[in-house]
Amino acid sequence: MRRAFVVLLLGGWALAACSSAQSTQAGGGQPTQQPGGGGAPTGGGGAALQAAAAKIKDVCPLVPADLEAKLVPGAATPQSQTFPPFKCRIDNGNNVLEVTLGAYDTGGPVAGAESISDLAAGGYLTRPVANDVYLVVLLTPDQGELYVEIVDPSGTDRKNDAIDVAKAVLGNLH
Repeated sequence: MRRAFVVLLLGGWALAACSSAQSTQAGGGQPTQQPGGGGAPTGGGGAALQAAAAKIKDVCPLVPADLEAKLVPGAATPQSQTFPPFKCRIDNGNNVLEVTLGAYDTGGPVAGAESISDLAAGGYLTRPVANDVYLVVLLTPDQGELYVEIVDPSGTDRKNDAIDVAKAVLGNLH
């Protein structure tokens, strides 16, 4: 199951690279709010949210330090992927928080995904393997997604934490 899910994601990323590059070339702005600030968008999503996401070249400044410290204590310096899809990986050798912005749609939830309706244009959460939650948030119904993955071998359910990270990142896009 996980191998198929990873292949699906990698295929979506490869197809999206060209369209992401075009939509982000005009961008370059950073968020106007500090991480952790602002209200989180609820419901609706839309072109303004997608346009704000398309301007982002580095996701790491969007991830609030307090959530980073809570989920990945003692983490090394966050690693930015500054080409599409834009990604921030925070890792302490045990726990991982990864946040990704992509200008594409992976085609909908996989079988068994839990619907999440109160973020942007909706989304879904899966648990691809034990101790791993993967949240996909639709920025618009058909374009752009935010991905939050948390790996925590402690066995703690990180669903609400993934939602909190998504809300904070979405709030920092405005």
